[in-house]
Amino acid sequence: MDRVRRLSLDMLAKHRSEFGEDFAYNKQALDDLSIIRSKGLKNEIAGYITKVVKNEMREIKAQEAQERARSGEDKENAQRPDAAANAEPPSNTDGSATIAASAESGSSDAGIVIHDTDEDEDAAAPVNGDTAIDDTATTAI
Repeated sequence: MDRVRRLSLDMLAKHRSEFGEDFAYNKQALDDLSIIRSKGLKNEIAGYITKVVKNEMREIKAQEAQERARSGEDKENAQRPDAAANAEPPSNTDGSATIAASAESGSSDAGIVIHDTDEDEDAAAPVNGDTAIDDTATTAI
């Protein structure tokens, strides 16, 4: 470890609360805490201390952002009812079939409901002659 790093880390270890993210403030704090006759060495130490403090602050902010994102995901999962997520597709009593594509099935057309159109002849033209796709009656799972 070179001299600047060693001196900077020693000063941070002993006087952590005296330093911040501002170079000029750190340079003044060095003047108050120590006697460094070389202007260049003082600037290098103050610069390294500033760099270390800024990096620590960035890491703290990144961790807080990750925690907020995780807590946001946890809140969304808590609001989602488990019964609806595990429910089986409804069956109609009139004999027509209703098939709901589930997001958990890995299907690319999740959320689309397909209805059998045998009873309703005047409905919009079915895609393949016996089924029609209804995007309006879907609920996201």
